[in-house]
Amino acid sequence: MRSAIVAEWLIARFTNPDRAASVVGDLLELAPERGPLWFWSGVAGIVLSLTWRRLVGFALAYACLSLLQWRITTTARSALLQWHMMAGSGAPPFPFHRDPLHAAVVAFAASACIAAAYAVICYGLHDEFARLALAVSAPSLLLMFYWSKLAVVLSASSILLGVLIYFVVSGRRRRAMLALAVALFAGFCGFRFILYLWPWYLQLVPLSPLGYSLSNASLPVLAVIVQVAACDWARWLVRDRSAGASQMENA
Repeated sequence: MRSAIVAEWLIARFTNPDRAASVVGDLLELAPERGPLWFWSGVAGIVLSLTWRRLVGFALAYACLSLLQWRITTTARSALLQWHMMAGSGAPPFPFHRDPLHAAVVAFAASACIAAAYAVICYGLHDEFARLALAVSAPSLLLMFYWSKLAVVLSASSILLGVLIYFVVSGRRRRAMLALAVALFAGFCGFRFILYLWPWYLQLVPLSPLGYSLSNASLPVLAVIVQVAACDWARWLVRDRSAGASQMENA
């Protein structure tokens, strides 16, 4: 039955193949009596039950990025106004977003915030990866918004260093730290690659009455998609395979 193969493949994208085959088998037993509409509604309900955390986590991550964008824009406008006010007195230009190191901190903080928002909802606070992402994002945001205040920079850097040292102590926490590092690096590189290809995309896509079919407003959505996908991929890549193997042996 082709529909069963498609349903099993779809459910297997979000769980293991054995569980997907078992679930589809249960649905197939009642499908002749209740019809194909009931079968596919059951498949849709199962997929939703397996993915609702990811959907909510994605929505929260996008909301956090949008809030950061609004805050950065507000701060940048305030900095520009302050620079114009000081320009007449011969004061040095305001350094907001002019420091390449600060730009790197902004990119890191945004990626960490996306990863933390997604991980807390999708994996839960009991997960080491989620707790590390949350612990890293908080001091990173302090560094991002209070870059010009030396006391805050030193305090936030000390907190960040303490968090990293704490997660080096045990092997399980080290795996979480490695997974987060891989996720943030992969998310940053993936989004930079999208930005690199963006001018070619804009040349290929014809204009619509309202402009391009995908405008710069879609870039934050792509940034969140790339980062949350990098989180899932990194956790799978750095997962504890030895623990899984020992569980299989005990079974």
